[in-house]
Amino acid sequence: MGAAAHKRRLSDRVGARQSTSTGFFEFETGVNSPAAGRSIRDLPWPGGSIVVSTHRGNDLLIASGDKALRPGDALTIFGDEAARKRIEERFRPRTDEELAPGGQQDVRGPERGGRVDAR
Repeated sequence: MGAAAHKRRLSDRVGARQSTSTGFFEFETGVNSPAAGRSIRDLPWPGGSIVVSTHRGNDLLIASGDKALRPGDALTIFGDEAARKRIEERFRPRTDEELAPGGQQDVRGPERGGRVDAR
């Protein structure tokens, strides 16, 4: 099989792994994101999601638990829509007010004993 045909088949297989309820999405680690500086393993990923890779500058890195995330890292994640929304909520960059003493939100998520403040 030629390279072009193989590439088309790969594209078809990847496309088949997506549906109306699941698929690949990207999340960028912001400067004030609770994910910045923490390892993939130590973050509270919601059920229904898995980190596939990290784009750091010009490098594409396979996700591993010990990899510490840096601001600007773009994560490729496979998951459902509910997981995407929870990830965006938990790891979005925080405002100066939220970062002030006593203001940072708990990002562990309810399934890991955390809470999300309703500010």
